[in-house]
Amino acid sequence: MKHSNEQEEFLSIVCKSIKVKKLHKKIRKELINHIEDQKEAYILKGMNEQAALSKSIKDMGDPIIVGKEFNEAHKPLVEWSILITIAFLILTSGILQYIFDNYKLMYANTQSSMFRHFLFYAPLGFAIFLVAYLFNYSLIKKYAWHFYVLYLVMMLILLKISPVIRGRSYYTYYPSLLFIPIFSALIYRFRGKGYLGIILSGIVCFPPLLITLNIPSLQCTLIIIISCLITLTFAIKKNVFNCNKKLGLALVYVPTITTFILTFVFLIANCSYRYDRFYCRISQNLDPKAEGYMLYIIRQIITSAKPFGSVLINNHPIQAVLPNYTSENTFAFIIGSFGYVPAIIISIAILFLLYRLYKVTSAQSNTLGKLISLGCLSLLSLQFISSLLNNIGINFILQFAPPLLSYGSLSFVFSMGLLGLMLSVYRLSNIVDDRPYYLENKNNIISYKNGKLTVDFNKINLKISGKNS
Repeated sequence: MKHSNEQEEFLSIVCKSIKVKKLHKKIRKELINHIEDQKEAYILKGMNEQAALSKSIKDMGDPIIVGKEFNEAHKPLVEWSILITIAFLILTSGILQYIFDNYKLMYANTQSSMFRHFLFYAPLGFAIFLVAYLFNYSLIKKYAWHFYVLYLVMMLILLKISPVIRGRSYYTYYPSLLFIPIFSALIYRFRGKGYLGIILSGIVCFPPLLITLNIPSLQCTLIIIISCLITLTFAIKKNVFNCNKKLGLALVYVPTITTFILTFVFLIANCSYRYDRFYCRISQNLDPKAEGYMLYIIRQIITSAKPFGSVLINNHPIQAVLPNYTSENTFAFIIGSFGYVPAIIISIAILFLLYRLYKVTSAQSNTLGKLISLGCLSLLSLQFISSLLNNIGINFILQFAPPLLSYGSLSFVFSMGLLGLMLSVYRLSNIVDDRPYYLENKNNIISYKNGKLTVDFNKINLKISGKNS
């Protein structure tokens, strides 16, 4: 379509005020459409074409003001409450690593420095967070299959080269969980394909699950299954696949439950060793002198804990009797060494972080962004909540070290990457959108009625306020 110099000048001035360059084409197109609509209305009233065009452009208002309003409506968003909470947890983790060092020196007589290691992997984790935060997550959608194949190749290589520690491939555990945001993008690629889209979503899960079974890690397999089910259930509920929701859910859960039952019967129930391990993960009444020792010690800590200060368990300090106090049992260590009040404060910070992440996910209007955020949130929530439950004496089938707090570079870097990706989705909420730029309902930003063209920026501002609430 050939544009007049007057119209082109107006559009150029508007776009000069909009910092996000990728929006220029979309905004120009919408403004042109509405100028043309208004021009046609004036022509019908008897104006000649040039006069109608000039009047239509004038009705749009001052192009500088229009551009500034659009720029304000589409600027990147920052969630300061989440960033401050993350900083608090990282600072707490650094203090804990320093304390762990002193205890190791006193009771284990070791020269290895956890705090020095933390000073190395904390900046690395921040760098990964920054890369994920600045990353344009829409590229995951565009190259979803590329990421999927790259993920499978990476996992196969890691399985081959990773050292085996305690019977498990050491470097494959957390990288295997990267499948979840890729899975979210694949679901988006299958949108509108009906039941076939659901079936394809299930098929792409099999290779990653087979890889986790070769790590081997039943816990990793379970967390991938749970996260995939959460994401897939949401997609069906929101009619991403455009099919009957009840039949869609049945297509997901009937095969999943059937497979779980068959797996339990043939691979666990008929093997005494696997059954015993499974029983130890779920039973609340284990022998305190055998496999229930750790659960017994944690419950002793909980019942003996004071508001502030440390307690002794059987006349021994916490670090002398509590296994894995630098990793899986960090919360129990905090309760026994500093009191339940500091532990409650840290727990509240974690729950607040998860709540804010949930609010950010819920406020996301972009389907792809919501799917990716939901997948990342499910991974973080399962890790945090399972660690809290296990550390207050409730034996839970998933046993994770609390992300960000416990000692360990892989866990820390992985968690920072997930948080960065979630905040990237939120940051681009007003920029990346899978819907038309204008809404064809009563909330239209740009509307034409009775010969008047209206650009209602208050509705955009209300929408942004809703996202930030």
